[in-house]
Amino acid sequence: MVSSYTRYAYNLFGYVNNRLNLSESIRLIRWVIFLYMVDKKIDKVVWVV
Repeated sequence: MVSSYTRYAYNLFGYVNNRLNLSESIRLIRWVIFLYMVDKKIDKVVWVV
């Protein structure tokens, strides 16, 4: 499960790198990390409730 997800993320990152320049790739990665943090925050709020 984890390995397949990592492979998917790696392939997606390679595709993005081919399509965008470095700055846009970094911006996309930061956006994904931001969504991940928000998801974890929501998960914690749900657990608190």
